[in-house]
Amino acid sequence: MEISYKWLAQFIDLSETPEAVGQLLTATGLEVEHIDKIEAVPGGLASVVIG
Repeated sequence: MEISYKWLAQFIDLSETPEAVGQLLTATGLEVEHIDKIEAVPGGLASVVIG
């Protein structure tokens, strides 16, 4: 099952990073296979020059 960090934050108070939440879930017996970072623009906009 895939869940979103933002979706999970709607139901519980998350003061931890997604990676830390993954470790906490694993410690409680839930398997976290991987954490994917999804960006609207791959690589972000770090190399875009405007002007």
